[in-house]
Amino acid sequence: MNTILITGCSSGFGLETARYFLDRDWTVIATMRMPRGDLLPVSDRLRVVALGVTDAANIARALEEA
Repeated sequence: MNTILITGCSSGFGLETARYFLDRDWTVIATMRMPRGDLLPVSDRLRVVALGVTDAANIARALEEA
């Protein structure tokens, strides 16, 4: 099974990219600064993770969580 980690999934290209890969049966790790569970369809192949890409400690924590 293929897995992808996508940043910026709360809107725009990140959100649409997450939807694209979910529709194609990939496992998606969708990152957002402020995670929202209502933006993407409920799926056992979806994991929403908090991530602010400007903070190194936040990046490390998100990668461990993913």
